[in-house]
Amino acid sequence: MQVLGSLYPVITRTGEGDITLEQFLNRGQDDDSSFRQRMKGPLSPDDPDLLQYTRERFLIPPSSEPYMLEIESGTSLEYSHYRSRVVSWIYLDNLITSLFREEPPGFFVEAGALDGEYISNTLDLERLYGWTGLLVEVDQELFSRLLKKNRKAWASNTCLATLPYPHESTLVKFANQAHSQHEFSLYARVFNALIESQDLPERTSHGIPVYQESQCLPLETLLLAINVTHVHLVVLDVEGVEAGVLDSFFGSKSRNTLIDVWIVEHKHPETISGGGDRVHLGFIYWFQSMGYTLYTVSKHFPPDYTFIRNGSDIYKRAFASRPPEYKWTFEEFDHEENRR
Repeated sequence: MQVLGSLYPVITRTGEGDITLEQFLNRGQDDDSSFRQRMKGPLSPDDPDLLQYTRERFLIPPSSEPYMLEIESGTSLEYSHYRSRVVSWIYLDNLITSLFREEPPGFFVEAGALDGEYISNTLDLERLYGWTGLLVEVDQELFSRLLKKNRKAWASNTCLATLPYPHESTLVKFANQAHSQHEFSLYARVFNALIESQDLPERTSHGIPVYQESQCLPLETLLLAINVTHVHLVVLDVEGVEAGVLDSFFGSKSRNTLIDVWIVEHKHPETISGGGDRVHLGFIYWFQSMGYTLYTVSKHFPPDYTFIRNGSDIYKRAFASRPPEYKWTFEEFDHEENRR
């Protein structure tokens, strides 16, 4: 097992000419080494210096160039097939369309954005309905590919913090077993996870692990850095660290950002070791205590939970016209082992 090196020659949108992603991430290191040390934590998510540093170092603005998408070229089976074969993507695409097709363009966050196209849950909102948003992807190689797609959204090559302040972590990502450990495999990268992921041990069968030291930032920090205080949709697919990310966001004393809808991939903790039920009622009760109501839980595994903020503009309409396939009852899952 080896640490993955700097293998990513990619053009970024920095206004400074054509530079590599590595050059962009490393620019000014000599001048801000003391602040980089502070970035290891703790800093308040709304610290003014942190917000400025985040804007300058960890955020790339939306592209004004035409899309460069595999689905438009029609040359890649991998990209065309997921729209008809990946059950979880089809489910979420239908769900998101059902919720938002009658709504005006909004702002999304997609954490775990991969390359910005493959199984993206926000690309169609952007292309077809005029949305913009924030794409968060910690894997440097995936992020370099994301930038080439020319998404009309902000992009950040960071991980979302699992603590209420910026901190560092290690990304464990997977290379194709059939080739060298640095061989890129889009399918294998779907199983990337931070070192603190609760289900990391069960992921090791998906490829050869390689390691990347990564900066994690609170979601609140990223949003405040681009002056966003109202988010209409967050798609959170962070592979086993979602509880920490949610605690970081909702536990922030400085939080002033409203989020209307959360779609969160979450495994019941007991399913990690092969037991327990599919749906985690304790997770649902926790979101209820934060002022949200469960809209639906997917039937695929691991399940995606959709929560809508009580009193939000979308709440009344969504529940009044909820299709039968999204309705559920507590009785379906209300078993003692599922409440923990």
